[in-house]
Amino acid sequence: MSAQATRLIIFAKAPHLGRVKTRLSASGDLSPTQARAIYLASLKEVWRRQARHRPAELYVTEPHPYWHSLALSEGQLRLQRGADLGERMYHALAEALKGGALTALILGTDSPQLSPLEVDQAFEALLSAQAEGRGLVTFGPALDGGYVWVGINQVALPSAETLFKGMVWSTREVLQESLARAETTGLDVHLGAPSWDIDEPADLARLFEGRANTAPSERVSLGGGFDAYELAPPSAPALRARYHDALERLYALTRFGERMDLETPRALNRALGDPLSAYQSVLVGGTNGKGSTTAYLTSLAEQAGLVTGRFSSPHLISFRERISLSGRPVPYELVIEGVEQVFDVAEREGITMSFFEATWALAAWCFQRLAAEWVIWEVGLGGRLDATNVCDPVVSAITSIGLDHMALLGETLEEIAVEKAHIRRPGRPALTGATGEGLRALTSVADQFTPAPALSPEEHQVVAGRLHPRNAALALAIADASGWRLSQAGRLEALRRFEWPGRLEELCGVTLDCAHNPHAMSGLVEWLKAQRAQDPERVVRCVFGASQDKDIKGVIQRLAPHVDVLIWVSAQYPRCAQGVELERQYADLAGTLNPKLIQRASSSISRTLAELERTRGARKPTKELDLVTGSCFVVGEARAALLGLPFPEADLRTTAR
Repeated sequence: MSAQATRLIIFAKAPHLGRVKTRLSASGDLSPTQARAIYLASLKEVWRRQARHRPAELYVTEPHPYWHSLALSEGQLRLQRGADLGERMYHALAEALKGGALTALILGTDSPQLSPLEVDQAFEALLSAQAEGRGLVTFGPALDGGYVWVGINQVALPSAETLFKGMVWSTREVLQESLARAETTGLDVHLGAPSWDIDEPADLARLFEGRANTAPSERVSLGGGFDAYELAPPSAPALRARYHDALERLYALTRFGERMDLETPRALNRALGDPLSAYQSVLVGGTNGKGSTTAYLTSLAEQAGLVTGRFSSPHLISFRERISLSGRPVPYELVIEGVEQVFDVAEREGITMSFFEATWALAAWCFQRLAAEWVIWEVGLGGRLDATNVCDPVVSAITSIGLDHMALLGETLEEIAVEKAHIRRPGRPALTGATGEGLRALTSVADQFTPAPALSPEEHQVVAGRLHPRNAALALAIADASGWRLSQAGRLEALRRFEWPGRLEELCGVTLDCAHNPHAMSGLVEWLKAQRAQDPERVVRCVFGASQDKDIKGVIQRLAPHVDVLIWVSAQYPRCAQGVELERQYADLAGTLNPKLIQRASSSISRTLAELERTRGARKPTKELDLVTGSCFVVGEARAALLGLPFPEADLRTTAR
């Protein structure tokens, strides 16, 4: 098929809050905010899957800053014209055909599971008919009688307007009426394969449930807005109450504080029947970059066809984010059952647990129950005495060495490196993404650690502009050392599909990043510099909040010169520094670093985001870049507000890491 002969048109709604009126929200299962988040995530996945393969335009109902997050090139964004949907569809198809394309096909944005293969089959039918001089239209039925796709070739265009004008949309008779009209025009009709419709809550659930049965290349990313579905609280009151009680038991353990000890997790593993022996493990430690590296690894494991668990911390919205299988949080029911199991064996064996130890034991048990083949463990704190170090890893890795948690790990890079280096195992691969002083400190105390090879130019191009290439390179090196079989195409697809919530994540027009220490903020600043280089006139509006025990001064010194508006916020957790206090302590410092900086305090993250939403796009063309950064608790609360999810989960406030 000639790429120049085909033109894909993607039709999108306006993503303004409450403006996406779909059956997702009409059913009552999801709020309008949740429905919007899911819709935008669906659109992002459709664009990622389809537009990469062929020339494409995105036709939208009205301008909105979100469209820029899809990395559109010049001329790809167009406004729909016409009074009703049928007229707008006809004009989009006619524009493409009159612009030189032999065929044009419209794809709805509510079907991310629709594969490029199905779209290609529709194009092939259109092109074959075009070559024979036959006018052909293609219809792809959606469950409401509308369309997943509709397409025509040049020969059919003169007769096609009849198919669209005066059509009554949003009824189950649309498809039948369209076929009847096509018959009166004498046009041939090709019916595409029916596909699920994420506007139907039942099909949205089917999409998730069926994910494990699809080929890796056809699996749908569940990141971003899809979390509005995955992380929503249980709808059944009884299940919701039991889940609340399970979390309450876990969070109550925070009174034991941070305990650096391996005897307790070893005892828990034995008491649970040694679940660690049921799967192979990879252990990833480091000061910064652990989360993105383990997320990259999860994407690589999925491309390799492996059933893989991942243990990470902290969570942003739901506790279940800490324990995931193939990128999906474990079910509520499993958390409830697992908490009962862990507490029962601890009581029977006389084991006193900390929160992190109990959560780690719960994860080990869950992964066994879910028949994981591999588990990726993210070290919580340090390494030597962290509960995750009880596993017997096939590969150990350290992402970076920096100054953090110094009261527990040591005051120098070398002292911190000693604590972290204990995750290595004799005779097994030990890899690192550390550079500079951090690398020198690590190799001075443990020369077994080998720096990960750099990305290839093609791999670097895929990763560039999202997260640090060193973390992607380390993940690829770990996958290779683990013996995962991945083609180069599979490696690239895993990097493309990578998503890590709250780390340079664009969600509903806002960028979220947990830059909670100076090292992490330095990475975010490099990204901000790149945005400035692309558009020097862009206004950066930053929402910032932090924990009281963090190096706030060091973070602000790096951040302030690169933002135009700084809004100090208070988050809903006990160790949160209040926005007004942050403004009082650091306003002078930030003003010295950036004399033009506009600063103010806010007591509500959700109200602040709503205000930014209302004023976004006031400048024409839109120049705002809205950013939420600082503590993971702040980013989590902001993410929940954007997704329309309750926060804190189960109304339980915690400082659990």
